Amino acid sequence: MGSSASSTKAKIRMVGSLKKHTKQEDPKMTRDDLREFIQRQKEDRRKNSVHYVDMEEEAMRFRRRRSSAANTAIFTPRLSLGAEHGIAPLFESDSQCQICGEPAPFEPYPCRVCSRVFHKPCLEMSSQVQGVDLETINLARGNVGWSCYECGNLSHLLTSKEMTELIREYDVYGISKDSKMSQKEYLALMRKRYEDSEGKAMQEKDMELEQIHFRLMDVGNKGKIGWEEFQNDESARVLSRREKGELVKLLTPKELGNARSTFSAMDMDSDGVITEAEAKQSYREFCEKLEKPIIVKRNLAKHTSSLDMFVEEQTKLLMSADTQDKGGVTWHDFVRDQAIYILSARPNRALPRRGSKFAIRH
Repeated sequence: MGSSASSTKAKIRMVGSLKKHTKQEDPKMTRDDLREFIQRQKEDRRKNSVHYVDMEEEAMRFRRRRSSAANTAIFTPRLSLGAEHGIAPLFESDSQCQICGEPAPFEPYPCRVCSRVFHKPCLEMSSQVQGVDLETINLARGNVGWSCYECGNLSHLLTSKEMTELIREYDVYGISKDSKMSQKEYLALMRKRYEDSEGKAMQEKDMELEQIHFRLMDVGNKGKIGWEEFQNDESARVLSRREKGELVKLLTPKELGNARSTFSAMDMDSDGVITEAEAKQSYREFCEKLEKPIIVKRNLAKHTSSLDMFVEEQTKLLMSADTQDKGGVTWHDFVRDQAIYILSARPNRALPRRGSKFAIRH
């Protein structure tokens, strides 16, 4: 009897929490919505998951493939490190627009994560494409790429249990999906959450890291982050708690193929292992390609120092994937270590506003 009463109370609390975030008045509707939401999460997870295969099978799977007939179209994914070495993989994408179901043989707008393609007018008229996803549609036609409304929502990767716990946490800290969060509010939330979990105050260096994290989310330099940015960031935090092998299973063929081409580019002698020397050279070449061809002489020393520091730090992070001290990072090590970063990169990012330090200057 006590167990039943406890279960009933838990359900009531859950419904109350959901009601707060959905702003619906009918309790029956909130229960129905919760059941529908959990079912939808399971279905999305089933569609998005792929089986993790060993290195030999995966290498064969993502080699260049021919277009089979008029029912398939081949598109190049966004530029990766490996693309510059002539090993960028090609993937079969759907032949029909995901929204209207009509053929999309010429100049469609592909998702950089999955095989879905779209007509631009369909995306612009769809109620499912809003905010950042709508603002960044044109990136689908460039090297940066664009994530569809399914792949760009990391909460779709969470289990029903993880999502329920996340909603409860939102309820505890008074987080609403209808509000925007300033840096001050975000830092106060992070400080409170840290104190509740660790039982002590957050250190100054951790606060500085959170400030940097907020600025990275606020690419548009608006001073506030919306629900989409916050929800995806929280979902990534939840996903990072999972075992690395489980995260690899969530990667799509496109993501695995791009990761593979990047690994192959860094494995310069093609022996199946990235050594520390290869990692340093790869990161240095990558950074130098991003720099302007002319560097003011008086800033050369500062530039070189910053570059060396970046290369050392990134190399150290990569080599930490070699947990068995083999002297290098294998493909298995690499994809397990990079999976969480690949998943976290799925959401579309707001375009920087003019005057933002993140804006592209021509």
